Amino acid sequence: MNLRNLMLAGAAALAFSLPAAAQVSSTTTPTGNDTGTGAVGSGAASSSDNGSSTGTASGSTMGSTDNGSMSSGSMSGGSTSSSNVSQQDSNFVTIAAQSGLAEVQMGTLAEQKGGASVKKIGARMVADHTKANTKLKEIAERLGVVVPASLSSADQETYTKLQGESGAGFDSDYLAAQLTAHKQAISLFSQEAERGKDAALRKFAARTLPVLKEHLSMIEAAQKHAGG
Repeated sequence: MNLRNLMLAGAAALAFSLPAAAQVSSTTTPTGNDTGTGAVGSGAASSSDNGSSTGTASGSTMGSTDNGSMSSGSMSGGSTSSSNVSQQDSNFVTIAAQSGLAEVQMGTLAEQKGGASVKKIGARMVADHTKANTKLKEIAERLGVVVPASLSSADQETYTKLQGESGAGFDSDYLAAQLTAHKQAISLFSQEAERGKDAALRKFAARTLPVLKEHLSMIEAAQKHAGG
């Protein structure tokens, strides 16, 4: 083979090898890119899988947590709401509700067992305190404060005692218990009307005060009449 043919053959071989190298290079580069893409893809897959899977799982977990929290909040909604209620307001609701419940139950006894004037007072107590108890319960439920459904131990003791009495003895003890209860209620409601934190409770206390004072006047008049 002469020099010219050798040069042509070398050029052809070089031309043939260059695309191959380019192909190798091209193949290698995409492999790098593939790796990169693989990383991104993996990242996407990871994001997608982890993000979707993990994200979904995480989202579910958070959702569960959130739902768990919300659910827990719902279940403990009362206590959650009541944590925002001042101690004074909470105490007022508890004491006022128990006192009101006692007024209704003892008033019912007075209607059944009392003399004429005591029956009249008992009926008034049942009507007025039932109305007040209903309003107080509405406000308490909005605040998330649980309203007691039973009498205090002291009121239960008085109620049990009155159940066993009749005639003048019943009238005297009922009026004495009412006198004490209404003086205490007026003090309680006055403090709430002046210093309560919740506007609705302050308004309720202020509006109920005149009724309590009227009750007190009725009780004092009945005692004077019985004593005279």
